[in-house]
Amino acid sequence: MIGQNVAAAAEAFADVASTDKSVNATLRNYVRDAKAMAATHAGVKEYPNSYMFIIDMPGLKSGDIKVQVEGDNVLVISRERKREEEKDGAKYLRMERRVGKLMRKFLLPENANTD
Repeated sequence: MIGQNVAAAAEAFADVASTDKSVNATLRNYVRDAKAMAATHAGVKEYPNSYMFIIDMPGLKSGDIKVQVEGDNVLVISRERKREEEKDGAKYLRMERRVGKLMRKFLLPENANTD
């Protein structure tokens, strides 16, 4: 719910933003990331010496998911699914699977081993 509110606010802000291309590009990226985070459900389990992150990204192989640590101990888990090419004249009549970017970010403790 909060993620959806952030995405809606970012879109509204982007609509009234300056026509400066660099500002618009930054806002578009922010809106895209906010939507991706709102659409990605996650759970976090704490164990005595570790954490487990459970992310809903159905239909993907582990190689399709990108896991990295950014800057100040921010764990970023993301993936991007592109629409499948239509082959042999076939086309979708209905598409309910999400295409585009899914992403979640988690702030890790300062003493986290990120290796």
